Amino acid sequence: MNLTCDRRALHHALTTVRGALEERATLPVLKNVLIDAGTDSARLAASNLELAIEHQIAAAAQPGSVTLPLTKLAELVAAMSEDEVTLALEARNVVRATSGSATYTVMGLAAEEFPPLPEVAAKLAISVSQRAFHRALRYVLPCLSEDATRPVLTGVLLETKGDVLRIVTTDTHRIAARALSIGTEVPPRAIVVPGDAMKQLLPALDQGTDELADVVVDDNQIRFTVGPTRITSRLLEGQFPKYERIIPTSHNYRVTVAREPLQRALKRAGIVCREGTGGVAFEADEGRVSLSAQSGTFGTAQEEMPATVEGGLIRALFNWRYLASAVETAETETVTLELSAPVAPVVVRCEDAQWHVTVVMPLNPEAIGAVG
Repeated sequence: MNLTCDRRALHHALTTVRGALEERATLPVLKNVLIDAGTDSARLAASNLELAIEHQIAAAAQPGSVTLPLTKLAELVAAMSEDEVTLALEARNVVRATSGSATYTVMGLAAEEFPPLPEVAAKLAISVSQRAFHRALRYVLPCLSEDATRPVLTGVLLETKGDVLRIVTTDTHRIAARALSIGTEVPPRAIVVPGDAMKQLLPALDQGTDELADVVVDDNQIRFTVGPTRITSRLLEGQFPKYERIIPTSHNYRVTVAREPLQRALKRAGIVCREGTGGVAFEADEGRVSLSAQSGTFGTAQEEMPATVEGGLIRALFNWRYLASAVETAETETVTLELSAPVAPVVVRCEDAQWHVTVVMPLNPEAIGAVG
């Protein structure tokens, strides 16, 4: 193997596949990157046996393959000063790396020791706009659970219904849901993809283009192809919560308010009450919204801003982090908050659509009097 390529492209590829690296892997080869050179390109890949990431780069090459320590190779390439890098395989899986007048030798392992990269049969295949997919993931990923005792909640539900792909996450305190058009009707299917895989997919998506990301699913794996990057992951087992039963379909109170002022006010209130439950009292009535919070060790916060309020006076108590996150990811000039009662979940809408929502559960209403 002998390949010459652009240093920045190589570093980008190494950074991309590093998302599948398991630093604590007991199998030494899983700490390495597979470099598989063809005649005019090279494929780089990393795997932790649950998640595999591949990235293709242009290169002037002689065919061959080897695996090299991923973390240190990425650091070395990043520190090089020249525009080109040459990697030449010598005896016993040792690679000579040259860039300008600098020469390094890197000890690797045989490519044959690297686990086979997974193949995915196309039992379900869809394509989604990269821009829309990126926006949807930014919206739902903050609601992923970190509770390892309930693995299914650490994943992202992808559900096809007709020509729509629903993307849903929940940590039981809140639910985020988005719906994307996939342009053609496909059979109904619901799968749960590990959150780590979706976090690696997010930076691979180009939020500035409507070019398509291809998604292929079989019985227990999923593959995303985005330009030169392929991400393959095992699916999570288990029953995802019946989210449709939790998302309210009606409301008695509706509050529309400018997004950025509300977001900033919530963050300021959060500085005061971040300890304990992080509760912020929310009150809306006659053209205004007010937020209040207090801390026994710091002080109090009180803010008010104009709003359009339907339904009369409503008071509720929410965790400031959850509500601020829902407002921040809305990406619209205004947000609408819908409630049916003080102790009911609040539906935060960024668009006038059923499946572009975040639902935030209220805190104990008995604490409202102590906060507002």
